[in-house]
Amino acid sequence: MAVVAVPAIVWLWRNREHLTAKRARLQVGCVGVILIIVLGSVLFALFAPRPTGQSKYPITRIHVACVFVDRGRIPESGTANSYQFFSPFRTPRMVQVSAAPGSQLAGRGLYRCTVVNYGEEPLLNVTLVFDTWWNKPIAVGTQLESGEEWATASWPIMIGKIDSGASNLYDFYIQSLDVAFVTAKFGPIAKGTSLGAPEPHELSVITSVPEGLVFSPTPEEP
Repeated sequence: MAVVAVPAIVWLWRNREHLTAKRARLQVGCVGVILIIVLGSVLFALFAPRPTGQSKYPITRIHVACVFVDRGRIPESGTANSYQFFSPFRTPRMVQVSAAPGSQLAGRGLYRCTVVNYGEEPLLNVTLVFDTWWNKPIAVGTQLESGEEWATASWPIMIGKIDSGASNLYDFYIQSLDVAFVTAKFGPIAKGTSLGAPEPHELSVITSVPEGLVFSPTPEEP
């Protein structure tokens, strides 16, 4: 709009002596209408109310990648975070395990997951959505196979802080402690607070495992 209004004003000023009074009034009126439209557009962009639920912060992308490792190991830091879930009727927990670097975590059938914050600022109090589906185990000979779905649940995965950049990975393990077949997926939207922001906002979740994580009944320790 401003691109149209400015040349119109310049043309009117340069040709003011050649315009009749009637024509001048018409030109001034047209320019006035244009200026009112431009001013109204600017004021609307600045002060118009946002739709309900729309965040005033740009959506930050986070990437979640998970690989099946069977056995988890303690990193060089000496601590590992393990997200353990049980039945659909028992709340999962995030456990911090401390042990000698390189030693194995208890249990088998784990996934190792890493989270990358692609935003410009560190993220605080991040909440991922962890959707789960339980299928009954059915004995087929000496093997167990996945039967019909019998329960679903949605749980939060709470992460205190994820620094910005691909070199600042937050990693943790996910482990099922139930004797059932479980499929789990990360929800497409998470929540978190950018460092310095007064309130939490939505995060866009991109995952390397869109088909989900598949857990078999937890085998016994050898």
